[in-house]
Amino acid sequence: MSGDELAVLRKTWDIYITDMATNGLFDENPTFRAWFPKMVGELRDNPAVIRNAESDFLFISGLIDNYIEQDKGEARKNLAKWSGCHHKNNVTAEMLGKFRDVLLDELKIKLDPEVMDEATNSTWAKFFETVMALLDENPTYRAWFPKIVGKLRDNPEVKRSSEVDFLFISGLIDNYIENEKSEARKNLAKWSGCHHTSKVTSEMLGKFRDIILDELKIKLGPEIMDEPASNTWAKFFQNIMASIYH
Repeated sequence: MSGDELAVLRKTWDIYITDMATNGLFDENPTFRAWFPKMVGELRDNPAVIRNAESDFLFISGLIDNYIEQDKGEARKNLAKWSGCHHKNNVTAEMLGKFRDVLLDELKIKLDPEVMDEATNSTWAKFFETVMALLDENPTYRAWFPKIVGKLRDNPEVKRSSEVDFLFISGLIDNYIENEKSEARKNLAKWSGCHHTSKVTSEMLGKFRDIILDELKIKLGPEIMDEPASNTWAKFFQNIMASIYH
């Protein structure tokens, strides 16, 4: 997106979020009932709904900042984190599309048609088109599967690769707990060979590590993934990467 387009996003978004309490994004809109399947009663004023809305608003604010500052690495990291949250909560592309549509309507209502003119509407539509494409097709992992045509999500090869990686991590933890150093070295050598064959670089594995750590924090919460636990996982991945890319 161009600098002028990003300036438009920043200006209009800052107006919109000045008073988040008056925003009607999560009013009793049936579009969003599926986002909160365990909730009984109205969505409006529900603390869980408010937290969810605030989290989404802060994500959009941060992403606009990332683009303005041309911090592509941080943008990818934030998109990957948001994508992980959505996949975990079974938020579909259709649901996110409805979120986009309602938010664009909200901007028009709150900002006045003179502000949300045709050019500004087009800029916001372009922004969401970019975000939704990246959420569905996380750029972090596209390089891992150069031969795949189409979406990575639900692709059998991608699922198999994820399962192999998760089983490897589980097995390596068992090796360390059982003090089976030779088995750990054997498994590391095997994983290293797979990565070198598939041209997985240390940078790519580093991004995998960062997203796994973010996922652990999101799924387990700060009480479990406290500073010592985070440091332990960081040390674990540091040892893996040192063994593979020595």
